[in-house]
Amino acid sequence: MKKTDNATASKQVKKTKERAALPLSNADLEAFRSNCALASALDIIGDKWSLLLVRDLMFGIDTFSKLQSRPETIPSNILASRLKRLQGQGLIEKTPYQERPVRYRYTLTSVGWALKPILLSLTKWGLDNIEGAVAPDFVRDHIEAAQLSAKSDG
Repeated sequence: MKKTDNATASKQVKKTKERAALPLSNADLEAFRSNCALASALDIIGDKWSLLLVRDLMFGIDTFSKLQSRPETIPSNILASRLKRLQGQGLIEKTPYQERPVRYRYTLTSVGWALKPILLSLTKWGLDNIEGAVAPDFVRDHIEAAQLSAKSDG
């Protein structure tokens, strides 16, 4: 690695440390497999549903019934559990939009929105490597914009 690359990496690490950390309890921290950043991130979002929920919330699908009606057909008990967990881990917030019965609208926090480049990268990988995989045009547009931004930054 060049000296300039080391300096850039060091700046990125400092930027990461300046961001607000997830509001995790000691019990949450003890439940992690290790203190490895990747392993810890996977402990939070590595199940088969969490990133799909984050994806849907990014694109405005924000109520329980809308989330449940997605093509992946998440069972209602798992959806409720994942929403509660993502909220407890600071990735989403819920606000009531109806009183009787109480119904909630879910939105991403800044920590949840920070997953956008990861989701775009995973989607691009899927498009590039899985025959028959599809993504809506607006998602492809986001991927292209992210690639152009990366080229202009580099």
